[in-house]
Amino acid sequence: DNCLNPKPRVDATEDIEIVLETVLEVKQILKSIDIANILVGVSTGQTKAFKNISNWAIGDEKKFTYWKAVIRQALIENLLIKEIENYGVLKLTQEGFRFLKKSYPILVAEDHDYENAEEDIESTIVTGSDGGGVDMVLFSILKDMRKKIATKENLPPYVIFEDRSLEDMTIQYPINMEEMRQIIGVGLSKAQKYGEPFIQTIKKYVEENEIERPQDLIVKSIVNKSGLKVY
Repeated sequence: DNCLNPKPRVDATEDIEIVLETVLEVKQILKSIDIANILVGVSTGQTKAFKNISNWAIGDEKKFTYWKAVIRQALIENLLIKEIENYGVLKLTQEGFRFLKKSYPILVAEDHDYENAEEDIESTIVTGSDGGGVDMVLFSILKDMRKKIATKENLPPYVIFEDRSLEDMTIQYPINMEEMRQIIGVGLSKAQKYGEPFIQTIKKYVEENEIERPQDLIVKSIVNKSGLKVY
């Protein structure tokens, strides 16, 4: 049980920086799998032209799957976006550029069984309507839940929650009613009427997948910079 026995987390700040720097080194024209291959020094049709960049094979002491997980975390933190209309190539967001100028701690799970991840990085995160990283696994789960509620209530699915609201839920990962109220297109009325089952599903998903939520990161960043303790 990941909630009762959470895996230890390690500071991946430097590895996130390496990923972002590599995306820039290749002129922001490659996909997640290509960046991971470059970092472990694997030559493919897409990566062989970049063997002379400074970050080639810089992370070859770590697994390819670890680097894919680091890239996924960068997408979740909105440091990178995946441009679906451009074959899924990675590009830095403004937050990504700010992170390179002044980084802050980002953690990933230690000794995670990356090989058994249910979804590959290529299909897990896409660009949302607001430019953030949409977790497509969770998005699919929430769409199914919305469909069941809509059928039961005899309403069109968008009346329950619009797609943009579900997208924002997969970016923000709200795990209480106050956070659900902050989701795009939700508000107090919809949060109270339909929010609870979505909150519980998201909370379970976050725990099982050990997801670092944007809200958690903000708290850690403030604490780290101020020296305050969280009680």
